[in-house]
Amino acid sequence: MSDKQHESEQDHLVRMINQIAHNNSAAGDHEAIADVVAGHVKKFWPRRMKGHLAECLDNGGDVLHPAARLAGERLRDDGHLQDVQPHERG
Repeated sequence: MSDKQHESEQDHLVRMINQIAHNNSAAGDHEAIADVVAGHVKKFWPRRMKGHLAECLDNGGDVLHPAARLAGERLRDDGHLQDVQPHERG
């Protein structure tokens, strides 16, 4: 995958996770929204997408909605983002 494709896919996934956080703002505060976002990522995102999230967090996660960043940090701390790379399929 070229750097441009990789960047484009990561940008798309950042928009997607930020939209998930925004769309679930009725869940309450950032803690509650992060729970919803983390649950969605665990249930629906394949390893490749989780790899992009891990990479985004490794780069500071500044582009993420605060609740999305919190969800990603929780997933990483719980081991759900370990040993995944953006180039993996599945």
